[in-house]
Amino acid sequence: MKRNILVRQHDSNDCAPACLAMVSSHYGKKMELYKFRNKMQTQRKGTILSDLVKTANEIGFISKPIRVDKEGFQSRFTLPSIAQVILENGQSHFVVIREIYKNKVVLLDPGQGKRVESIDSFFKYFTGLMVLLTPNNNVFVKKNDEVANKKVFQRFLTLLTPHKWLLGMIILASITLTVTGIVGSFFNQVIFDQVIPNNLETQLLVFTLLFLGVSLVQVVIGFIRAQLAIHVSQKMDISLVLNYFKHIFNLPISFFSTKKTGDILTRFGDSFVIKNVLTNLVLTVFLDLILALGTGIILFNISRELFMIIAVITIIHIIIVYSFKEPFKKYNLKKMEQDSRLNSTIVESLNAINFVKSSNHEKSIMDRVEKHFIKSLKIDFRMQHLANLHDSISSTLMTIGSLALISYGALMVMNETMSIGVLLTFSVLSSFFMDPINRLVNMQLEIQEADISMKRLSEILDIKEEPLEDDKKIEFKSIQHSVTFEDLSFGYRTGKNTLKDINISINKGERTAIVGTSGSGKSTLAKLLVGLHSINEGRILIDDVNTQDYTLTSLRKRIGYCQQDVQLLPGTVFENLTLGQEHHEIKDIQEVLGKIGCSGFIHTLDDGYETHIEESGVGLSGGEKQIINLTRCLLKNPELIVLDEATSNMDSMREKEVFEQLYTNFPNKTMLIIAHKLSLIKNCDKIIVVEDGQVLETGTHQSLMETKGEYYHLWNAQHSEIHSGSQVKELSEADTCNDYDEDDDVFQY
Repeated sequence: MKRNILVRQHDSNDCAPACLAMVSSHYGKKMELYKFRNKMQTQRKGTILSDLVKTANEIGFISKPIRVDKEGFQSRFTLPSIAQVILENGQSHFVVIREIYKNKVVLLDPGQGKRVESIDSFFKYFTGLMVLLTPNNNVFVKKNDEVANKKVFQRFLTLLTPHKWLLGMIILASITLTVTGIVGSFFNQVIFDQVIPNNLETQLLVFTLLFLGVSLVQVVIGFIRAQLAIHVSQKMDISLVLNYFKHIFNLPISFFSTKKTGDILTRFGDSFVIKNVLTNLVLTVFLDLILALGTGIILFNISRELFMIIAVITIIHIIIVYSFKEPFKKYNLKKMEQDSRLNSTIVESLNAINFVKSSNHEKSIMDRVEKHFIKSLKIDFRMQHLANLHDSISSTLMTIGSLALISYGALMVMNETMSIGVLLTFSVLSSFFMDPINRLVNMQLEIQEADISMKRLSEILDIKEEPLEDDKKIEFKSIQHSVTFEDLSFGYRTGKNTLKDINISINKGERTAIVGTSGSGKSTLAKLLVGLHSINEGRILIDDVNTQDYTLTSLRKRIGYCQQDVQLLPGTVFENLTLGQEHHEIKDIQEVLGKIGCSGFIHTLDDGYETHIEESGVGLSGGEKQIINLTRCLLKNPELIVLDEATSNMDSMREKEVFEQLYTNFPNKTMLIIAHKLSLIKNCDKIIVVEDGQVLETGTHQSLMETKGEYYHLWNAQHSEIHSGSQVKELSEADTCNDYDEDDDVFQY
C-alpha cells in the first residue's frame, strides 16, 4: 500500500512548492512547505517552471522538463512526476501524477486533494508539460521534519511560560471546581438512600444547606476562574498577535512582493486559533486526564457492569471522532486558502476603488468578489454539514448510552443489587467521566486546526527580519566624498536581471539625474540605495564604505527617499508631516515649505495643520500629497536627497517652482533625481541615461544633446510633442507595470 504523501497548498500561489514537497516526501525527504516556497522564491503570481526545475536540482533531484502527447503519456516514465494543467478560470496550476494504470491517472492536487480520472478527461486541461524527477544519490539526503514540527509547537507553547502564576491559579480553581462537583454528585445518594427512608427531616435541612454552600462556592470559584482565563487570553493576544504584527513590519520589502494582503491578514485569524487551543490545551488536558482517571476509579468501584457500558460508549465515540479527522482537515485547509483569496480580492478592490468607479467596473469587481464569497460559503456549508453529521451521530450515541445505563441500572435496582441513590449518583458521576474524555477526543480536531495555523504562521515568523540594528555595523552620518554604484546587478527573481553592471559615481553636493523609459530600472537603483532590496552582485559605496556595512536604520535616517506613490496615514496633516520626527514644531515645517516654494500650502487646507486625513489620503489631490511627502522628507535634513518622480502629480507651474526652489535653497545638498520630464533636470550637474537596466550614456544636458544619443531623442520626442500643441501626459513608473519587464515564462498558481 502506497503511503499518503499529499501536501495541500496553504495559499493560492503555493501549488508548485506543494507538488515538489509531495515528490520529496515520496523519496523520504520531508520538509515544511514554506521551505520549498522560500527556495523557489515564489512570487504573488506563483512559481515559474524554470524556478521549479532549478529548486528541484538544488535539493538533490535530477529534473527533466518534457512535453508529451497522449500516446507518449501512456509510455513508461518516472513517477511521481509534476504536471502543468490549466484550471477552469484560465489559471495555470501544478499537480502531481502519482500513478498511471490502464486508462486511469491518479492525481495529487495540492488544491483539491487526491482524485482518479480517465486519461481522456485529464488531457482536456493538461498542457502536456511535465517535470520528471529522480533523486541524485550523490546529493539527495533524506530528511524528516518531525523535529521541526515539535519545535513549531514548542515555539507557541513557550508563550504561556510568562503566565505560569495565572495558569497555576486557574488550574487550582479548576481542581476545586472538580472536587466540589464530585462531592455534589453524592447529594442524590444521601437524600434517597438515607434521609428519605429514615424520615430525617432535620438532617434534610442540614444537607440541603451544605450542598447549597458547595454550589455557591462553585459559582464564586467559577467566576474567578473565568476572570483569570480572560487575563491569560489577553496577555496571549499581546504576545502572539502584536509580535506577529511587529515581525511583519520588520520583514524586508521583498516579502510583500511575494505575499498578498489577504494572505497576511488571514494569519491574524490563525493566531487567535492558536491562542485558544494553547490555553484550552494547558487547562483542559491536565484537568480532564485527572478527572477522567479519578471518576473512572470511583465508577468502577461502584459498579463494574455499569462502568463497562459507559466505557464501550466512550470507545465508540473515540472511533467516530477519528473517522472525521481527515475530512475536517481537508476542509479546514480549503477554508483557510479560500478565505485568503477572498480577503485579497476585497482589499485589492477597495484599494483600487478610484479605478473601479471611474472605469465603470463595479459589476465585474462585484462578480469577482461574489464568486470567491460563494466558494467560501460552499466550503462553510460542507464543513457545517460535516460537523452536523458528527454531532448527530455523537448525540445519538450518547442517547443510546444513557438509555442503556438507566435501563440496566433500573434492572439492578429491581434486583436489589443497587439502590436508587447509588444509581442516581452513578448517573451524575458518569458525566464527570465521559465529558472530559469527549473533550480530550474532540480537542484532536481543534489541535489539528491549530497545527495547520501554527505551520501557516511559522512560515512568516521564520522569515528573517531586516537587520535594522547590528552591533557589527557602523552608523552612517554624512557623505564626505561620493556615492558609487560599482558593477551593480540586480534581479527581482531568479533568471532575470533588472539592472546589469551599473557603474555610477555621485559626488558630494552634486545634483545627479537618472532618466530613461519606463521599466528601465531607475526606481530600482533608488530602492537598492536605501536598502529596500538586497544586492545580487556588485556593491554601493559611500565614501568607499559598502552600504551593507552601515546599519539600515542610520542609512534610511540620513537618506531622504521621496517616492511618487505617497502613503499617508489616518490622522492630521501635522501628524503625517512629523511622523517619526515628533520633535519638530510648526515653525520647522513652515521653514521647509518656504524652501520649496509652498509656504501658502497649509492655508489652502480647511483646518490647516489640524486638517484630518482619511485613509490613503482621500480628500487630498495627488499634488497635495506629494507636497506633504516632500516636506516630510526634507524635515529629516537628509545627507542625500533621492527624488523618485516625487513631483509628478503636481501641476506644471507648481512642479517647476518646486525644483527651482530646491536648487536655490539646497545648493550643497547631494541629490539623486529620477524623472521623466527632462526639462526639470536640464540643469543637473550630471545626467545618466538608463535603458533596459544598463547605463547608455552620461553627461550634462549640453554634452548629451551634442552627442545625439538616446537622451537627444528623448528630449526631442518630449519637446516636439509640446511644440506641436498636443497634450502630453507624463508617464510615471507607477503608470507602468513594474520596474522590470516580465519574461514570457508562465506563472503557475
